[in-house]
Parts: sequence; structure tokens; C-alpha cells
Amino acid sequence: MLIVVKRPPSKLCLLLLAALLLTACSGGGGGSSLYGVSGTVTDQYDEPVPDVKVAADGELRDEAKTTADGYYELTPLKGITTVTAQKEGWVFDGPKKVSGPQVVNFSGSHSSYRLTVTVIGQGRVQETVMYQPQGSYYQGTEVQLRAIPDVGSKFLRWEGDVTGTSNPVTIVMDGPKEVTAVFEGSVPASVSGTIGVVHNFPWSAVDTAQFSAASQNSEREKARTSSFREEDFEPTELIIAFEESVSPEEQREILAKQGYEILDSISLLNAYLVRRADQDVERGALQALSLPGVKYATPNTRMYALSVTHPNDEYYGLQWHYRQIRLPQAWSVTRGSRSIRIAVVDTGVSINHPDLAGRLDTAFGYNFVNPYASFDDDNGHGTHVAGTIGALTNNGIGVAGVMWDVEILPVKVLAANGEGSVFDVANGILYAAGLLDYPVNPYPADVINLSLGGSAPDWLTEEAVRRVIEDGSSIIVAAAGNKGTGSVYYPAAYDGVIAVGAVDFNYPYEPKKATYSNYGFRLDVVAPGGDMDADSDWNGNWDGVLSAYPSGYRFLEGTSMAAPHVSGVIGLMLANGVPRSRVRDVLVETAIPLGGYDFSIYTGYGLVNAYWAVNAVDKMRIIVGTREGSVVYPVAETSISPRGGSFTLDVPPGEYILMAWIDVRPGSDVIEPGDYFNESWPFVIEGGELRLFEGSVFEVDYSSIASLSPNTHEPIKLAQ
Repeated sequence: MLIVVKRPPSKLCLLLLAALLLTACSGGGGGSSLYGVSGTVTDQYDEPVPDVKVAADGELRDEAKTTADGYYELTPLKGITTVTAQKEGWVFDGPKKVSGPQVVNFSGSHSSYRLTVTVIGQGRVQETVMYQPQGSYYQGTEVQLRAIPDVGSKFLRWEGDVTGTSNPVTIVMDGPKEVTAVFEGSVPASVSGTIGVVHNFPWSAVDTAQFSAASQNSEREKARTSSFREEDFEPTELIIAFEESVSPEEQREILAKQGYEILDSISLLNAYLVRRADQDVERGALQALSLPGVKYATPNTRMYALSVTHPNDEYYGLQWHYRQIRLPQAWSVTRGSRSIRIAVVDTGVSINHPDLAGRLDTAFGYNFVNPYASFDDDNGHGTHVAGTIGALTNNGIGVAGVMWDVEILPVKVLAANGEGSVFDVANGILYAAGLLDYPVNPYPADVINLSLGGSAPDWLTEEAVRRVIEDGSSIIVAAAGNKGTGSVYYPAAYDGVIAVGAVDFNYPYEPKKATYSNYGFRLDVVAPGGDMDADSDWNGNWDGVLSAYPSGYRFLEGTSMAAPHVSGVIGLMLANGVPRSRVRDVLVETAIPLGGYDFSIYTGYGLVNAYWAVNAVDKMRIIVGTREGSVVYPVAETSISPRGGSFTLDVPPGEYILMAWIDVRPGSDVIEPGDYFNESWPFVIEGGELRLFEGSVFEVDYSSIASLSPNTHEPIKLAQ
């Protein structure tokens, strides 16, 4: 007989050989000879299962536990023998009978038990896995049951394998379970109130970067390259990793002897997430380093996704106007796209400016003042506007643009003195939208920026604007005017045009309407326009808007400077997937109200908020529920405008908290830096009672994340 041995020779191999020789010499009679068996134990995915007890029962008995690779050996055996595999919480095939040397493999899977939950009355039961040593609802899984009554009902008791009135309760799945939650009817209670929104100024609470004339580059580079931010660690959780020379069995044995509870592991890195309730986490990390074979030990620190992005452009630290409208946060979501095309209908754009090189569509840029000349800027106004929309950004020189990636279509309709005819302006608008037969622009602009205007309407421009709006291919943004009068200039005042007024810096307070900015009921939003008569932050520069200029860079003021901020933000919105048809509504809904008014003739619906706009924030969630540590269990929920408003919710009688939350980047059900949040103290409400609330949500910064849950230092999250 030929024996093929796949493993190195072992005691078993020698015994098998001896047994075969003995059989040959005695001329048969396998029942009286000694032999051995070996094999592996795997799960349903063919992964090895360690620590399985494999036992042999026959004339001779033996047992062994599988190694880390699922291998076992049993020897010596004699006669007909039954081999079985056993491990708590597992079910294996077999038993298997043998009478001679052979390979005996076992396959198994976790034991699992059905949890049957029924309801009597009006309500539901939420199941939450608290601890799962092997997998969902396998043996040993701890499941928390929370009875949640419907409005007009209340929880009475548990029946079946769980009894009593405690809510929630936790059961251990050590067999099939049947549980019934009993509810009965009751008079509902009502929670009502008004919630406002408080914004931080001069910029976002999470935008903490510091810039100075002496150290802009180093500070900016540090802020730009910080991809994550670490905060408070979990109070009792450690990460302990071992050297590769320490076997998995030895690793677990070392941790068990030290009293650590293993919460999770990464086998590839020999790393374990552990907890020991009686140990200070910092001291525990130092003590763990002295354990044999430990490679490193560290607290389980928390990381947050990057929520602020600053470019490294030389003069970016002087562009206060970008931080005022929350662009650094918006840039962590999107920085634009070359597929977005914005037309600058103005005095032209400097062809050779280093901060606009490669941004301009030189093939289809056009000059309506002089069709035989280039669109080059002989005034400076259009170059400044174009630089705000899309100057080359994060290139270490000059200034940043609202969009880091965009294509700019220059359309010159104003002469060197900054003036132009109605006829040229109307032509320029239609050309930018791709609606002229000649000259032809085959690639219509997504956004048309009009930092120009006059006090009186005219039929021709109004008709041109109407045609563009009806066509729907381009969004028109226009400056409100710089006379400080109570009438928005045209074409900003035409239907369908987004009219933009200007605010100042007013560091470190909420910005105010710029004195020169026109106002009125036609005003939609405001954006930074600057104030060349103020230096509110005392940095030695006027509070103007800094952008590109034919001769380099220059501070300017005006609604002409405000409009391109809005055009650029719209470009970011489109790049991030906000539908064109929703742009104006989203801009208005997400704007920051100024002066305490939802709408004001002086500032419209408020200051454009780039971060909210690119995320199309559309609601504030109002939640009534219970809270355990950092986890909130909703009982009832509604939503109101992200600008704040009033609400009413019917809830079952009980003890609750009220939570208001603007989830700026939805998806995780976890409160993150940059979100807006507030919650009430716990309150008890009886059937038929009306409880009134009034308050505001505030922006959550990095330091307040942990303080919201002082006992766990974890971000607040909603239970699924």
C-alpha cells in the first residue's frame, strides 16, 4: 500500500506505518491491530475551526483539540471506533465510524436559535444585538428588546421567556425563545414647540485654522494635509497587538490571564480590541507594553472624517470671504468639475493671467464689443469676477477660487471704461446660453454670471433673459447694484434671475448689509462683497474681496464681487449632483438668515451657505425618544425647515428627551462635527398632557462631540 503524507512526519505517521506492518505480519485481523486517524475541522466556508474537541470511543479511547488550523490527531485506536466533534455553540456532521487508519474530516456551523417576538396591543418591539461572540443570533448572543408603544398606547409587561415590566430587557440566546410584549390603549400626549438655528461667526465652529501674513503657507499646509482629527478616546478600550512570533492561542491566553475582554480582532495584524472595566485606559496601555510578545498598546482613539479643507494658495489667508460662506467645509465634499461651465459676461478676462491659465475656453470665448478682437480684459473687472469663480487653486501661488475645477467661458460685452450697450449685453447672454445662430457657442454655460446692470428695465435684455430661463439650459446669477437704494437693478430684478446683494466682513460678528448694496423684495441672497473703508480684523488690509486682476491681484468691493461667489457655489452644487431645477430653492432654503429675519428686504433670505448648499440640506429632524448613553431610541419623529420653525408630535405617555438635529451630511445616523444639534433634559409626560418647548440648535464642533455624551465620550447616534 502506498501512503501519501502531506504533513511532516509525526508520531501518527509512524504509528500508522507500524500498524500496517503489524497487520501484514499477522496475516489480517484488522480488528486486533492498532491504528490512528487524523483530519481537519472546518466551518461552512471551509475556514478552520480551532478548539474543537474530537473524541474517539471504541476498544481504546482518545480525544484531542483542534489546532489553529483545525487539525487533530487521535492515536492509538483499536477496532471499530466512533469519532465525534464537539464545541459549545456549534453543530458538526457525524458521528463517524472507523476501523482502520484514515483521514476523518468534519464540517460544522454555529448553533442558531429562533427568537419569536409577538405583540398584543398597539406597539412594536425593537431588537438590538448587544454582544455576539460568533454571529447574529448564534448561541450566546445577547439581544436587547425594547417595547415601543404606538401613539395612543402604553407598554404593560413582557410574557413568555421574559417576564416583568422592565423596558428594555436583555436576553441571552442559549436556546429558542418566545417573548410577547403586551400593550394597552391610553390617551396620547403631545409635544410642541419652536426651534431656531444659531450660526457661528465669523465662520464655522469647526473651521479653526489660523492664518497670518508671516506664516500663511505653513499654517495652510498643516490644515490642508490633516485628513483626520483625533479626539477623546474610549474610557476603557485598548488596542493591543502582538509580534508575529506569538501564536493566536498564546495571544488570547495572555489577554485572558490579564482579565481583558476581547471585543474584536484583526487577525492579519495580530491586533485585539479589548476592555477591562477596572483599568484606567492610559495606565492600561503602559502596563500592556510589559506583557510578553506585545508589539504595541494604545487607547482606541476616535477619528473624524475631514470636515474642513484649506488650499495652499499664497494669499488665501486674506480671502476671508470664502470662510464666511463655509467654503472650506464645502470643499471637503466637492471642489467642482471640469464638466461645469460658467460664463463671465463682463469686461472680458485676462488671457495670460497665471492664476487663470488653462481655465478659460479660448476657442469659444467671444468679444461683442469688438468681434475682431480677443476677449482679453482691458478693464480688470471681469478678471476679478472670473478669479473668484475659478482661479487655479491649491497651486501655491496667488489666490483661490470658489471652484477648484471649472471651465470659464469669457464673453466680453463691456468696454475698457466698464460700460456697454443693452444690445451687446443681450447678445452676450444669449450666446452664453448657446441660443444664438451666429456666433455659435456649441457648449452652453451651466451658469451665466452678470456682474453688471442698470436702474431701468429694457425690453431686449428682459426678452433675452426670458428665453434663457425658458430654455432651462443655463442658470442666471446677477448683481443687485451698488447705489444703496431700495430697488434691485436689472437684469437681477427680472423673473427667474438669482439676485445677489452684498455683505461686509464685520469681524468677528455676523456680517451686515454693505452700505452700497441695493436691496428690495426682488433680492434672493447675499454674499461677501467687502468694504474698502474698513479693516475689521486689523490685519492691515481693507475688508475687500481679494481676487485676480490683470496686473496681479487686487481687493475690490461691490455686488459685482458678491455675485461670482454665488455662481461658484452653484457650480459646486451642480458638480455634487444637485438638480438644476432645485438650485434656487436649495440656495434659499440653506442660506443663513441675517438680522433675525427669515426674509429681509436688506439681505434677502440670507448669506449663501456653501456647505449646506452642496449637501442640499432640506430639513431639521425633531425626535422624541429615550437615550441610553450615546444611543437615542426614537419614539416619534417629524421634520421642519433647516432654517427652523414650529412642530407638534403626539407621543405615548412616558419619560423622554426631545432632540433637534440638522444632519448636514446624512447617511450615518451619527451626529458629526458640522452638524447642528440640541436636546432637552429628560421629561415625563402623562396621557392628555401638552408639553411646550422653545430653543435653538447650535453647530457641533470637535470638542463638543464627546461632551454631548460625558459618560461614554462617544458621538450620539440613532438606534436603527
